[in-house]
Amino acid sequence: MGSVLFFSDVHLSVEEPGRTRLFHRFLEEVAPRAGRVVCLGDLFDFWLGPRHADRPDFAETFAALRRLRGHGVAVAFVPGNRDFQVGREFERGLRIPVHGDGIDLSVDGISVHGCHGDLLCTGDRRYQLYRRIVRSAPVRGLADAIPFGFTYHVARSMRAASRREVAVKTQGEMAISTEALGALVGAGADVVVCGHVHRVGRFDVAGRGRTGSVFTLGDWQGAGRYLWYESGRFEFREFA
Repeated sequence: MGSVLFFSDVHLSVEEPGRTRLFHRFLEEVAPRAGRVVCLGDLFDFWLGPRHADRPDFAETFAALRRLRGHGVAVAFVPGNRDFQVGREFERGLRIPVHGDGIDLSVDGISVHGCHGDLLCTGDRRYQLYRRIVRSAPVRGLADAIPFGFTYHVARSMRAASRREVAVKTQGEMAISTEALGALVGAGADVVVCGHVHRVGRFDVAGRGRTGSVFTLGDWQGAGRYLWYESGRFEFREFA
């Protein structure tokens, strides 16, 4: 498979054009050097489904992703908690497959599981309940029935409330569960790569008599943070 690039938590927003420009440069200067690019969620600060792609907000981002695919780079997307409604606009419009709750790769004989990471924060029970509700068929059907302009306005307003809630959560609620990671390792993963925690880190986890490595990805506050794999080695890098 050659080199693989993992990143997450860019949180593109119309309110932060500088970050969008940084991401476009990343797609032009760094991503084409990889054999495969894997985005592990929260590419967007919020995303409201296929109708969102009709807005001009991220037209240039879609064009940049299309150019990356034109270079022959394989791109995969795993939705995050902010953009879980990404779907056919990526698969049909950009030829980028969307992989539900996670993606499993074999790189040079190493079994790698990539996910956003929110499902691994099992201590945050209120969020896990919220996650099940907002992703349920009835709620998603209702959202599709509401005029998009109204939904868009509400989603932007809710972002501030979400930031306030995250600020008061305990460390235990925000932490990734070692039991959940151990289950992935026990199921065969040699390496787990995830985002969501907005913190660069590496540690080992045991599960069912096996030991695996965990890499947590940083966010894009101030710089583009990503994980690069090549020739048996994983390395954290930054782009600014």
